[in-house]
Amino acid sequence: MPSRLHRLVNMDAYIRAGTYPGVDQLCRAFEVQPRTVHQDIKELREHFRLDIRFDRIRGGYFNASPQQRLPPIALTPEQSLLALSAVEVLCRTGGEAFRGILAPVVNAICNSKWVEVSPRLADVIEVVAPASDRPDLSPGIFCELVKACAQRRHLRIRMKQPRGEGKRDILPNQLLFAESSWWLLAEERGKSMRIALASLESIETVAI
Repeated sequence: MPSRLHRLVNMDAYIRAGTYPGVDQLCRAFEVQPRTVHQDIKELREHFRLDIRFDRIRGGYFNASPQQRLPPIALTPEQSLLALSAVEVLCRTGGEAFRGILAPVVNAICNSKWVEVSPRLADVIEVVAPASDRPDLSPGIFCELVKACAQRRHLRIRMKQPRGEGKRDILPNQLLFAESSWWLLAEERGKSMRIALASLESIETVAI
């Protein structure tokens, strides 16, 4: 699932095209609910200061000040190269599920300054790859774990079958790449534990 920022950028471009898309059309285009469309429009208006209005006659949205655009992300050449390297490492260690989600980032960087570098990353970055039958990680779970570790937020996890151990309440501490796999270092009832990310089926926040 694309990130919200990715959706906002594409929604801005969709509206900017001048076709006056309505809520239903935006819902179909971005596979979201009407509430999400309204929230995204509000974000584009209030946070990014875009002059998006609704034309009652045409029944859709338009940008009344098309000269206003979303601010570009300015990266130095060094930051661009490090970002591309990080994407390559994450895709190789986390699985191909990450590559599609991160493709817009790679394309944006490659279309600016580092197009001649990116094809050679596979040659200059070596990762001892996990076994070929290892299941890909879930990008959504990976991102939620990063946030939970940073915020010291308690989680309830469920393991994949056949190990299905039911739900377990943990306090995540750190993500670790070791032994050709990603692991979550956490605490359960005061005891330290290590969980393979590929074994996680779902996670949810627990109110403590």
